Amino acid sequence: MTNKISNVNANAIEQLQNQLNAHHIDRFCFNIYPVQNDLNRTLVPSVKYNNVETYRKIKFIIASDNKALQIFQDYFKHFAHRNQYFGTKFKLGPTLCPVDKHAKKLCSKWKEHFKNLGAVTVIHWLIAMPNGYIASFNLFSSKECAIIESSLEKGKRQLQHILDLYATYFIFHHIGKLNPPVNYNGLSSRGVNILKMLAKGDSLDDIANEMFLTQRGICYHVDKMKAILDCSNRSELIKKAKDLGIL
Repeated sequence: MTNKISNVNANAIEQLQNQLNAHHIDRFCFNIYPVQNDLNRTLVPSVKYNNVETYRKIKFIIASDNKALQIFQDYFKHFAHRNQYFGTKFKLGPTLCPVDKHAKKLCSKWKEHFKNLGAVTVIHWLIAMPNGYIASFNLFSSKECAIIESSLEKGKRQLQHILDLYATYFIFHHIGKLNPPVNYNGLSSRGVNILKMLAKGDSLDDIANEMFLTQRGICYHVDKMKAILDCSNRSELIKKAKDLGIL
C-alpha cells in the first residue's frame, strides 16, 4: 500500500498546487524512479517507470492531498493497464492519458468513481534529474484532454520549469523515503539499518550484538545489498548508498 509522506512542507505543496491550478491541474503526486543500472534487475525485477506493477510496489509518494493519493492508488490498481497510452509511450516530458476515452472498458461504477475524484485526464510528466534519477509527476485534471492539450501548447515551457524546481526540492528534502532501492522494496529496513552502522564504522560484532543477529546473518544482508546495488565490496556499497540518498 502506498503512503503519503507526512512531513512535506505544507507551504511548498500549496505553492506548487497554486501554480498548477493555472494549467487546469487539480492535484498531483510525485515520486522518483531508478535509471536502468541503479538496481540489479535479476533481484529487483520490473522496476521500470512504464510498468504498472512498478507503481503498485511504491511505498511512499508526495501527494497534494489525500484525494490525490486515492486517485493514484485506484488508477494504477484498476485502470492503467487498460489504457493504451500508459507504459510504452512514456517519454521525458508530458504524456497525456485521457481516462474518459477509455472509461468504456471499465464498469460504470469505476467510470463514475474517477469522474467524482476529478481524474478525467491524467498527465505523466517525467524529468531526468542530474543525480541519474527519473522524477515523475502524476498530474490529475477534471478537464477534458483537449483543454489540457491546449493549455500545454501555451504553457508547457513554464510548467516544465515549475516542475523542475519542485522535483529538485522534493528530492533534496525527502530522498530518504523516495530513493528507489528502498521505496520499491529492494532493500529491507533491517538491511538499511545494518548499512548505516557499517557507515559509522561499527564492527560486525557490534552490529550483530545490536541487531540480535549472527555475524553470518549480517554478512547475508550485506551481500544481498551488494548484489542489488551492483557493488563489489563494502566501501563501494556505502559510497553508492550515499550517492543514492539511502544514507
